[in-house]
Amino acid sequence: MAKRKKDTVFLKLKEKIEQRRATLSVIGLGYVGLPLAVEMARAGFRVFGIDVDPAKVNAVCKDGVLSITLPKTEKTKAIKVKVKGQ
Repeated sequence: MAKRKKDTVFLKLKEKIEQRRATLSVIGLGYVGLPLAVEMARAGFRVFGIDVDPAKVNAVCKDGVLSITLPKTEKTKAIKVKVKGQ
């Protein structure tokens, strides 16, 4: 019976991810966490960014608007992203 319950939970989670209804959290809004959170939001997920440094959180999100430029990589050009909070 326990295996069946695990399968059900997995399938529900998989469905939420596929339909972009899952809520995701990123802990740490540094060089890795912030771009990761932005990309998840751009993919259609609701995302919570968490950081212990209030100055970093305030610098990232001012008046409910996140504004960031993702740097150029070997595979992509630089991307400017603005995400308005709800």
